[in-house]
Amino acid sequence: MVGIGPFIAHPNTPLADDIKDNFDLSLRTMAITRLMLPDINIPATTAMETIRPNGRLIALNSGANVVMINMTTAPYRKKYEIYPNKSCINDSPEHCVNCIKNKIESIGRKVSNSKGSRYEN
Repeated sequence: MVGIGPFIAHPNTPLADDIKDNFDLSLRTMAITRLMLPDINIPATTAMETIRPNGRLIALNSGANVVMINMTTAPYRKKYEIYPNKSCINDSPEHCVNCIKNKIESIGRKVSNSKGSRYEN
């Protein structure tokens, strides 16, 4: 797996004033990586969705081929703030599963229930 996503600086770090939106750079990097390494997993990250509405769908259409759903329960989600305004922070795990499933199906893709390995044993 190759994790590619935009840099979102946390306001309480020395990098708070750094790059604000590198969404398009992330998409280009995903696309090039997909061409060079066609058999790897590239996640469509929550950070993509945080920067742009439907960012994960855009990423899936630009080379990403997996999503990772936040299964952390409500009392603990806000305690894991790696960057501000993270998308889906107030949603339940069940809502996240249904939401991403509907989004993926809206672009003509199917959701797999496998472990996520490119090659099943």
